[in-house]
Amino acid sequence: MNHVASQPISTTVEIPVRKDSTLGSSPIKIPDVVRGMTDLKKDLFVNNILFTVMKLDATKVSLIQRKVRLEKYLIRNLGRVKCIMDADDPKYKLLYFDPSVVNESSIELKSEIESKIKQYADDVELVWETRLVAITFEDWDLKRIFRAVLPKELEFSSYSQIGHIVHVNLRENLLPYKKIISQILLEKVSKCRTVVNKFDSITNEYRNFELDLLAGDDDYVTELIESGVRYRLDFSKVFWNSRLSHEHERVVKLFNSRSLVYDICAGVGPFVLPALKRRRPIRVLANDLNPESVRWLKENATLNKIPDGKIEVHNLDAPEFIRGVVANDLSQELVKAKTSEVTPSEANILMNLPAYAINFLPSFKGLLSKHVSSELSLVFPVKVYCYLFVKALEDVPMDWYEKRANGMIREFLNEKEASIELIHHVRTVSSRKEMFCVQLNLSWDLLLDKNVFFFRVVKEV
Repeated sequence: MNHVASQPISTTVEIPVRKDSTLGSSPIKIPDVVRGMTDLKKDLFVNNILFTVMKLDATKVSLIQRKVRLEKYLIRNLGRVKCIMDADDPKYKLLYFDPSVVNESSIELKSEIESKIKQYADDVELVWETRLVAITFEDWDLKRIFRAVLPKELEFSSYSQIGHIVHVNLRENLLPYKKIISQILLEKVSKCRTVVNKFDSITNEYRNFELDLLAGDDDYVTELIESGVRYRLDFSKVFWNSRLSHEHERVVKLFNSRSLVYDICAGVGPFVLPALKRRRPIRVLANDLNPESVRWLKENATLNKIPDGKIEVHNLDAPEFIRGVVANDLSQELVKAKTSEVTPSEANILMNLPAYAINFLPSFKGLLSKHVSSELSLVFPVKVYCYLFVKALEDVPMDWYEKRANGMIREFLNEKEASIELIHHVRTVSSRKEMFCVQLNLSWDLLLDKNVFFFRVVKEV
């Protein structure tokens, strides 16, 4: 099995959009016979290509690389075929030229290339040769393979990888080709042993994806590394999205050694574990409704050598965790702050469950009313990071989505109850669907509100 260069253990790879204008004229292409193939047959990918090569003194190659701009003439690495290769005689090197640019009939161009080289190495002997090379399935890259195999009107756009698992989101028009897509990924993606189709719809209580095994091993327990933190998880039972790696980093950088961190929907720990390793906050309290997430979060804390007592993990419904655990801990910190010289810099409450998190906002009304006296003051800010999806019915500019995110928050908390510090665009989920993180500062009046009829609204946004 020949693989492309190793990718990071947790990554999302975009397959470039088809550009047919250059494919037809170049001799470097996969035979047309593979078009529409639904079951992988590697032997049909072989193409015998005649390369024009230049043999020259091996000791002169480094100088020529530095002084002469030959990149536009040379072949870009094509599997085993590199732009500079060893000759049979170790005293020489071979420069492989792109056959769509330089070939046997390119007499004037070859003379021009010789002249450029002679300007810096006039004593070097340059010998033009041709080499017939069989380019096989192992040599072709993913981009070329998918463009050659799929019908011209179809595009396979991307895949994500966590550990040995590659997962795709195949649209309906690609389902007839799911077998060959998975076979190709299994063969070409480094470290891949399992390929699954991840359905967009999430129908279970714990918000993990329904998976369809397409190829490889029925093994969903995997390991990955993100930002220097190692995670172990069962991908069939917990949520993980490698597209959120930059968001995890962004938020963790906001913490410091005097931060309090409460993660309402902590999953396997992509926020709290890097926070503990790099920012070392005063305390981290983590929660998730999914017992499997809790299990793996605890295991990952051990895996990353997080000392005992540095993280407290709960398995509760989000509003219960907020009004119980968070309320108790936050009130204790406010009471201590009255007499302590060193107080927390801020409390950070993370709610990364974008389809539902906005429904948890009413939980903060009167959160501390039964725990602290109104004589106390809010000596440090209480920040909420509320993740949400914003959907549009038609094509609209990005500022429409931002205004809608603001409006969605205001349906639950008014301006006196919470100020909006930042509306951060996280990513484009799909056409007309954007993900945001709205950063709120909760007011003292909101937290102490005694006239609260607490109710839970459950709706997906």
